[in-house]
Amino acid sequence: MPPFVVFSDATLAEMARLLPRDAWELIQVTGVGEHKLNKYGKEFLAVIDVYCQERG
Repeated sequence: MPPFVVFSDATLAEMARLLPRDAWELIQVTGVGEHKLNKYGKEFLAVIDVYCQERG
């Protein structure tokens, strides 16, 4: 499933700007609620983590 189906483009842009590293930071992003955090949070945080590690 493409990311934009789960979260709006605005939410994805905010994630890209903030780069949340844990569940507490992710749920602070506009458009991320408890349900989506529980359902998709681990996957999104894993992708962000890989990106941050590659970026150095």
